[in-house]
Amino acid sequence: MVRAPYEWGHERLRRGDRLYALVILTDWNWPYAVKGRGSAIFLHQQRRKGFPTEGCIAFRRDHLQRIARLIALRFSRFCRSPNTATSPSRRTSGRGRAASTCPC
Repeated sequence: MVRAPYEWGHERLRRGDRLYALVILTDWNWPYAVKGRGSAIFLHQQRRKGFPTEGCIAFRRDHLQRIARLIALRFSRFCRSPNTATSPSRRTSGRGRAASTCPC
């Protein structure tokens, strides 16, 4: 994390439009950053068809939402949010206890 303004450059993630309303972070150059390889690549909504990004990957909003749903379905088998563990319809581990939550 850096504070803006940052002399070496930064991305403005809080915007007035919906471009970053849904962002999917990749593990590019993380957790062990290599100098010169960039700080992050993430998936976000495209401005318009064919419009370039600053190195990220842009999708139509409906495609990005579908990707997010597929990721959530895939990882829901392995990782549950803390909110899920306290919901009334929680799954149990078979002994009446809530299944452990993912630290991520």
